[in-house]
Amino acid sequence: MHVTVVLGAGFSKQAGSPLAHELFDQRPPVHRKWVSEIVLPVSNAWERWKSDRVAKGVLKAQGEEFLADLYRRNLEEWPVVPSWAKVVKFIGLRLAWEHADRGASPYDGRPWGDDITSARTCSTHEAFWNALFKTIPRDAETCVITTNYDIWAERGLRLTPRPRLLRPGFHYGIPGEQLLGYTSFPRRTTSSPRLIGSVPLLKLHGSLTWEIESGERLSHVNCGPAFRGTAAIVPPLVKNEKPSWLSDIWELAAAELRRTTHLLVAGYSLPVYDSEVRSLLSSNLSPQVCRRAYYIAGNSEERAASLRKLVPGLDVNPLGSFPECILGIKDRLQVDSA
Repeated sequence: MHVTVVLGAGFSKQAGSPLAHELFDQRPPVHRKWVSEIVLPVSNAWERWKSDRVAKGVLKAQGEEFLADLYRRNLEEWPVVPSWAKVVKFIGLRLAWEHADRGASPYDGRPWGDDITSARTCSTHEAFWNALFKTIPRDAETCVITTNYDIWAERGLRLTPRPRLLRPGFHYGIPGEQLLGYTSFPRRTTSSPRLIGSVPLLKLHGSLTWEIESGERLSHVNCGPAFRGTAAIVPPLVKNEKPSWLSDIWELAAAELRRTTHLLVAGYSLPVYDSEVRSLLSSNLSPQVCRRAYYIAGNSEERAASLRKLVPGLDVNPLGSFPECILGIKDRLQVDSA
């Protein structure tokens, strides 16, 4: 049994993170210096971009499409365009600020950053991972593929294996990879821990904890790269735009999908503009190998139909939304594991 879990923004939404179209609609409560230097330039650009879209007859604005325009430098004709570093910092503030180690003041401008060594997560995520790992056979292989920048998946899977909790730990495609920084569990003393977990966590669009140095990906313990504006993240891109440092992640994801016998999609909406992820799924999932797929979303019937259309012949079963879907995960996977 080879289980592949695909996580989208709807999964992180359960822990309080914004969906893609909500990412730039709110301004994070940060130090006033950061407001003037980062928050206002990005927020103003977002409002102008939305206005331009409405003028062209496009009524629905998606944050990831705004990101793609900035990344491709499509807005250079504007008088003022925020740098990509400022955009990355804004995303870090929206996705990681609430969980950052900031010291005494909630407006401290020098956070350590959100830490993947902490097991702080939400009850819905814990119930989700419990339902999965308590139900599938112990010898089943598991892979997690995500388009999310945040680190909720890392926290749920745990930095290192926790057998009593049935948490297998993870790695970013390279077992034994060494992280940069200090752990915060049980205290901030362990330097540069290694990823010795068994589950590949493949982040297709990068991570708030990653940086690129001389063309190589470096993984940090915390989201410090996001607050520095250097985090290795990209918006949904087309094939010839993907940076070289993501190539191995995508190749591993393709290989895992080809071996997948059971697919569990949670909170990923298959947006049309995310054409490369759609192609990744359609090109590598095989109805002859993948016995069954399950879809978790607020409109899971509609999403399941979209996945069936994307991968003809795939048996896709809607499970509803969080947290009601948890019982369905247990029941369906128990039958499949028998």
